[in-house]
Amino acid sequence: MSCAFQLPNGDRCQRPQIAGQHFCVFHIGHDTPSGQAFPANPHFQAEFDKLVAARNGSWNGFVFPANLKWPDVIEFPLEARYARFDRLDLEKVAFKEAIDFSNSSFDGSVALRGVTFSSQTKFDRCRFGGSTDFLNVKFLEPATFHRAEFAGRTVLRANFAKGVNLNEAVFKDSVTFTGWRNVNLRVGAALTLGLAGHLSVSGAGTTSPPTTMQRIGIALRQFRVSVLQWFTAAKKRMGHIRTKIRDITRGWLRRFARSDRDTEDFRVFAGDSQLQSVIFMKPEQTVLADVDLSDVYFRGTNLRGVRFLGVSWWQPKLRRNGLRDELFIRLSGDGPFRFKNLPVLQDLCRNVRVALEENRDFEVASDFYVGELEARRARLGALGRHLFSIPAAYRAVSRYGTSVGTAFRMLLWYLLLHASVTTMLESESPSNDLFGAPWDALRRSIQVLIFQSTNFQWGNEPPAQFIADTLLRVIGVVQIAMLVLAFRSRIKRH
Repeated sequence: MSCAFQLPNGDRCQRPQIAGQHFCVFHIGHDTPSGQAFPANPHFQAEFDKLVAARNGSWNGFVFPANLKWPDVIEFPLEARYARFDRLDLEKVAFKEAIDFSNSSFDGSVALRGVTFSSQTKFDRCRFGGSTDFLNVKFLEPATFHRAEFAGRTVLRANFAKGVNLNEAVFKDSVTFTGWRNVNLRVGAALTLGLAGHLSVSGAGTTSPPTTMQRIGIALRQFRVSVLQWFTAAKKRMGHIRTKIRDITRGWLRRFARSDRDTEDFRVFAGDSQLQSVIFMKPEQTVLADVDLSDVYFRGTNLRGVRFLGVSWWQPKLRRNGLRDELFIRLSGDGPFRFKNLPVLQDLCRNVRVALEENRDFEVASDFYVGELEARRARLGALGRHLFSIPAAYRAVSRYGTSVGTAFRMLLWYLLLHASVTTMLESESPSNDLFGAPWDALRRSIQVLIFQSTNFQWGNEPPAQFIADTLLRVIGVVQIAMLVLAFRSRIKRH
């Protein structure tokens, strides 16, 4: 006899009744009242084992009781949409094929420890009612938690090797995204050489003293044993010394090392991932630790109040820290799309910058300030974008007040330009010192810049020289201010 209950998507559940009990329940999913008692089904485990043995993964609408024993390896696809779980506790279970838990409800706690998903995994629109712990969980193929709801404390110590979709997910309580590290110990084999020498001379039925030749033979054997023992002890001591030197050298080198070949790092987001329009209802209790966010899209997500620990934002194409959204929008070849989404990118960079400043990470925040102003500058016309605008000038003189190198180079360029102009103006009175004149002009430019020139007065210099000196002093003061501002952005007190 088949079950006639209707599932929330309008389909009829065709699962048979087994041992007098229904595997499905009416209105499974988000419409199920929280705290509703699970129907007793003492025969579930036996029938579940039969389905596993038959490699039957059609589990739509099942009501899974607590303390269900799962196999260590599931080698067939699973489709458990609109299912309901009392409590799910899995340890070192390997799912080899695609898994679909979409629209399912996890009323109690969820704890996955050392679980591996080798194929595509779906938790779309799932509701996690209790605490959720994904501990050392590996997703080897893309995973999706689109519109999932996490009502309790959540820990995602997971590795999404091919990316994850968390768009529009809701975290109502504290949440932690963190990677982990596996240390592979390498044990070297130690070879210890030993030599046990035993020498005995016995006479059978005689007490006569040894002859001269016998005494010489005994002495030679004793000498050989002594020499071998000495070489063995010396070799052992040298082995200890080499081991000690190797340990000291490794310890000394480890102080300056940035990576460990014996350690395998599992960062959360290893591929293109989506965290767009995610809601963190307790941002002050949201932590991202040991996470690489360079391949994560954050459009529509408010990160204000979120804590960042050991996070990487580095974008090689930008040669600075930045967002994946910036590569996707600002560097897009689709002009209308780029122009339409530049305000969104500007707001997103501002949001991340403020979040990082709240974390007192001002150096990384300055890179997102660059991204914010770059999005603003990209909205200008061609001339304004590169020449005739305040953002273009601000970028040229100091990279928006964040680059010490750019500010110093521009100051040096002003000095060289002024020295060149001075040399040209003085070329009307030729001098035999062809090599000394440029250096004299540069020295004079430095004096003008620091207000040490005594001839700076109208009439004492040619009009062109007076104008050049005036421009250098005005522009030089502004550029020195840009240099100080850039220094401050890099050494700002944390």
